[in-house]
Amino acid sequence: MDSAAVLAQHLYTALATGDGPALDALLAPDFRGVLADGMPFGIGGEHDGPDAMRRNGWGAIGRHFAAHAEPERFLPLADGRLLVTGRYTGTGRHGGTPLDAGFAHLITVTDGRIRALEQYTDTARWTDAAAPTPESASDSAAPIREPASDSAAPIRESASDSAAPIREPASDSAAPIREPASDSAAPIREPASDSAAPIREPASDSAAPIREPASDSAAPFTTLTLDVADGIATVRLDRPDQHNAIDVAMARDLSELATRLAEDPSVRVVLLLGNGPMLTAGGDVPMLAGAQQLPDVLRRMIDDYHLALERLTELDAPLVVGVRGAAAGGGLGLVGAADYVVAADDAVFTVGYAALGLTADGGNTWFLPRLIGMRRTQEMFLLNRRLTAAEALDWGLVNRTVPSADVDAEARVVAERLANGPTRAFGGMRTLLRQSFESGLRDQLADEKHLIVTASTTPDAREGIAAFAAKRRPSFRGEK
Repeated sequence: MDSAAVLAQHLYTALATGDGPALDALLAPDFRGVLADGMPFGIGGEHDGPDAMRRNGWGAIGRHFAAHAEPERFLPLADGRLLVTGRYTGTGRHGGTPLDAGFAHLITVTDGRIRALEQYTDTARWTDAAAPTPESASDSAAPIREPASDSAAPIRESASDSAAPIREPASDSAAPIREPASDSAAPIREPASDSAAPIREPASDSAAPIREPASDSAAPFTTLTLDVADGIATVRLDRPDQHNAIDVAMARDLSELATRLAEDPSVRVVLLLGNGPMLTAGGDVPMLAGAQQLPDVLRRMIDDYHLALERLTELDAPLVVGVRGAAAGGGLGLVGAADYVVAADDAVFTVGYAALGLTADGGNTWFLPRLIGMRRTQEMFLLNRRLTAAEALDWGLVNRTVPSADVDAEARVVAERLANGPTRAFGGMRTLLRQSFESGLRDQLADEKHLIVTASTTPDAREGIAAFAAKRRPSFRGEK
């Protein structure tokens, strides 16, 4: 287990056991926490500094939920961050409604301390758990009282807070996320009890906190297909009768897909295509029109879809997309996330949000200004400008246009070439190019130095240099 994963394990244990000194030692002084927008009770948003995160982030969660995070997978990313996925389980404190929500945390570690944590989760499930159950509704006028017993460690604010501590019910068997009583610094300590899950490498696979699921146990996809062969992960969106429109199920499948791709070291390129006449029509508008709680449906769907896009952009493996028919709405974000796009010469590209009275999703407000420029992006959004394939090529949205019947084959030719390239170096290139619009020159130069030195330690770098010196074609293997 690498050092970032060990620190992350310590963080989850400290939160579960209320170990304040451990949190002090784990979090950097400039720690920044970002909780998902849409979290109930105003918990979502940025929390700058360890104290703000403990009081208004984790502490607020503890005041409204008896919940804890169960990390399942720890995935180092090419940009140095750590992706942790797992589940939140517990109940809401205002009615006992069960909570079961998946999460993804992006954790940044600098100089041996955690500097940032970004949370992605199904906020609709948190909102559902926050609501009183029908059985408890009749008690809604009664004040919320905590039991007098201290037998379960309370969630409480720092000692300087004049408000009385908020105590946990004694019946909670799972250690909740809670605020520690002390703010004094102390070294990271392992909890004395095995029930608090100390950070260690167990002898038994069944008890291991970091689990790699067996390949045949993964749930099948319902809205897409995946085939991995010869280093190429071929993904096909598979709702042809709905023009591959993105619904809740497809967003969930895409999120799971991106996780599987990140976990599979044999994947050296991702080829994304669509079954049927169209890559994707974007969001499933008929589904949205029939939604009784449209905000909740959108939030749930977009949480998964955005997480998928972020993971896809952070893979070492490049992403090649073939577009037939159209790439529209949020689905256009898949084109934006790609490294190479082959489009049919009769394909069209549009965002279309203005016609629906909506704003944007799919990263389109991030990708498009960088690819085609701000003025052209504004035209597409505000005037619902629809681009032809020729215009998309001229504006820089796609790399190449071919007859519609040739799209899949031509995109595969590109994918095969990339699959034989230096995969880890590709990952570093993707990172540097993606961040170049935000980084200052000094930071970018420093990152270039760091990543090229890192790449120089790989077998592919040794092979490439040796092949160049010998004037032969290199044979890259994509290994770390």
